[in-house]
Amino acid sequence: PPVITGAEMLTSTTVAPEELKAQAFPNPHNGSFILQVESPVAGKGSIVLYDLQGRTMVSREENLRAGTNQVRFSNLQPENYFYRVMVGGKSTSGKVFKQ
Repeated sequence: PPVITGAEMLTSTTVAPEELKAQAFPNPHNGSFILQVESPVAGKGSIVLYDLQGRTMVSREENLRAGTNQVRFSNLQPENYFYRVMVGGKSTSGKVFKQ
């Protein structure tokens, strides 16, 4: 079954890092978490959550600013996910564990 999720942009700052980074917290999660994305460039970014079988569970585009951006994910099924963030020709990925 598809995952029902809400996602919203929370905040952004303008101090740009040298490379694209992303970190989920809390990790482990219980159905909601914030993905903090530190982007070296501004632009349309893609954020994708995958399950352990590699199926796309959530895919969304965000207008990211150079600097720190926070995107909240909620109402997720409590399972392990991989995430991938892409912006400006750069990408990063990581894991979010269930609690």
